[in-house]
Amino acid sequence: MSDQQIKTQFENQPLYKFCEMLGDGVVLIDKTCKIIYVNYAAECLFARDSESLINESIEALLPERSQKKIYQQIVGLLNDNSTKVLLDNNLMGLQLDGSEFPTLMSFIPIKIENESTILLLVRDRSEILKLKSIIKEVGEYDPLTNLLNRTTIQKEMDKLIKLATRYNYNFSIMFIDIDNFKAINDLYGHSAGDNVLKNFATRMRELVRDTDLVARLGGDEFILVQQRVNDFKEIALLGERVINAFAQPFYYEKQKIYCALSIGVAVYPSAGSSTEELIEHSDQAMYEAKKKGGNQLCFYSDEMNEALKNQYQIQEALHTAISKKEFTLCYQPQVRMLDNKIIGIEALIRWKGREIGEISPELFIPIAEETGIIHIIDYWVLDSACQQVKPWLKKNPELILSINISLYNLRLDLLVEVIENLLTKHTISPQQICIELSEAAVMSNADITFEQVKKLKKLGLKLSIDDFGTGYSSMLYLIQLPFDELKLDKSLIDKIVNCSNTKNVIKTIILLAKLLQLEVIAEGVEEQEQATCLQMLGCDCAQGYHYYKPMTAKEISTLLLA
Repeated sequence: MSDQQIKTQFENQPLYKFCEMLGDGVVLIDKTCKIIYVNYAAECLFARDSESLINESIEALLPERSQKKIYQQIVGLLNDNSTKVLLDNNLMGLQLDGSEFPTLMSFIPIKIENESTILLLVRDRSEILKLKSIIKEVGEYDPLTNLLNRTTIQKEMDKLIKLATRYNYNFSIMFIDIDNFKAINDLYGHSAGDNVLKNFATRMRELVRDTDLVARLGGDEFILVQQRVNDFKEIALLGERVINAFAQPFYYEKQKIYCALSIGVAVYPSAGSSTEELIEHSDQAMYEAKKKGGNQLCFYSDEMNEALKNQYQIQEALHTAISKKEFTLCYQPQVRMLDNKIIGIEALIRWKGREIGEISPELFIPIAEETGIIHIIDYWVLDSACQQVKPWLKKNPELILSINISLYNLRLDLLVEVIENLLTKHTISPQQICIELSEAAVMSNADITFEQVKKLKKLGLKLSIDDFGTGYSSMLYLIQLPFDELKLDKSLIDKIVNCSNTKNVIKTIILLAKLLQLEVIAEGVEEQEQATCLQMLGCDCAQGYHYYKPMTAKEISTLLLA
């Protein structure tokens, strides 16, 4: 039977109508591998009309590298009278201009009037492969920065650990966090924040080697994996380059946005043998860098890990410390340096846990602030102090009670209302209460905290800037804000006798305070020489072991009510 007769018989079958309507390409091949019929979809796929394809060998639809293989497979199917369908999704289709496209080809043996033929179904896989590529890219990369995402970097690190173990080399992981990134979003908007993150990614790509890996874990947290490091100096140098690169501002809508970075480093294998350990330990080192003021690099160590365990233990114990009545208050008198008369007392919290023992406020207060428990603690201090000092204030109307409020609570809208309610509850005049705010608390998110400071002053409270000299206060803010008192930090007092530069700094601060009509109080005065220097420089008041140690409520009551 001739090819024309086979084609005619095929066109009389129901299968023909189906093939004509089919969206996939259909090609009918005779026993000599010549093309008898093509449908319209096949003409479109191969960019050739049916007239140019009829009587052509099937090889005309395939690139040369595949022709021999397919020819042999088709001949094998025809000669063996096989009913087996042959599928191949690795073949490329060939268009008239030489262009290739990926296909799924199905070779189906069929009989037409007892003549063996092959019905070839051709599906274009271009869009499917493109979609798979997009899905893969989305699955592997962060959509905002186009850096590797968390899942991908974890997989890459798993592979790297195996290689490093086999070939005995080290690699480092840097956990990078943008300091005060929330402030960027708050001040300039989230679009500005996104812009910073995208430019961050661009700068990182320019800094690292092709073999290094950079990923965004989420938010403002990034990971940099430095492969095959020789020593700690090499790691530190890269960290320094990263920090210096981000000292230059970002620009967004003509705004200059400055960033600083905190970087924690963990080195394989000394800091961990698994991806999870390395990421966790580099994260811990990053937080250590933040505690030291940020804009620096810190390496993970076993000591750091032990400190973190202690921190978790303290955090757990803090949740029940108030209900177990583990907190107590002590009070340290503040004296007027002119005559050593007690003019105020500062409430100081102490904690002795039943299970973990006595914990310094310098240790547990930062943890309480990080976890949000501080608002409960501050309320307890305010309430308890007001209750205890009421008889002392009644007998000494000029006495001032000083209480420190944390940055966390300074940002709360209800702070002023809470303090007002407590003063009403204990019938204490606001003029007898001094709220101490650390310099860092006042300067952090200045616009928000300034409004709170003004509200506190409007209530009638006395306001003090605590720990002055440890931060970077703006002269403009000191002028604008309604503070009554400025407390010199102990770190300055410690050096006043032996360091002329420190003495000059203190002298300048006191002169500035006088111009702004601020009372100056020095904290941490422990020696007579320090007190003498402060008096000569014009300091108004002082507190410290040279005058009085912190005293229990019973001791201070005896002192003040005697």
